Amino acid sequence: MTLSSQGKSITVTGLVAVQRPNLAHRDYHTVNNHGSRKIADGEFQWVFSDGQQEYYKELDAPDGRDFAQDTPDVFAGFFFNPSLAGLSVEPDSDDPAVRSLGEQTWHGGRYQVIELKRKALIRHTILAFFGPDHLLHRVVVTTFFNNGMIHTEEAFLSNMKTNIPLDKRLFTFTVPNNAVLQDTAKLQVEIRSKLMHQKRQ
Repeated sequence: MTLSSQGKSITVTGLVAVQRPNLAHRDYHTVNNHGSRKIADGEFQWVFSDGQQEYYKELDAPDGRDFAQDTPDVFAGFFFNPSLAGLSVEPDSDDPAVRSLGEQTWHGGRYQVIELKRKALIRHTILAFFGPDHLLHRVVVTTFFNNGMIHTEEAFLSNMKTNIPLDKRLFTFTVPNNAVLQDTAKLQVEIRSKLMHQKRQ
């Protein structure tokens, strides 16, 4: 996954594994091995920050919906549901929320590209790249802030495998000895503060 903003970018790599109905594993890190791990074990969602050595947990939905909703757009795209992106399809609009951009080449492969636009206070454009296997391989999310700043997130999955047995240990979380439980009330205040800051922009 690559995050780009104002000419600066950072790339993270890792592993994503999902199993119906609500088991999921997302683990990514930077070149400095700082990253985040999120695991849905069927009952709880566990989120662990390597850099801060903090974790928290919350209840998981039976259908796995919460894992996608509480995941950055660029990852949520791989669990795609238009309602998660706040999309409203208006067939008669001159600027439709969903449209096909046809076939495009990326890294030597051919993909059918779908463009999705989020109609909100802050404008978002999502590009979804579907391969010949009809699976989603790449997601690019561009955010256009009111102050002119443009923020781009990109994620792609490589070595994709489907319908294979998965190690159950992928969907279990053991709290590290030196980790501390994060103050969820403080976390919610920080999230609300960030959202309000974005709206003011």
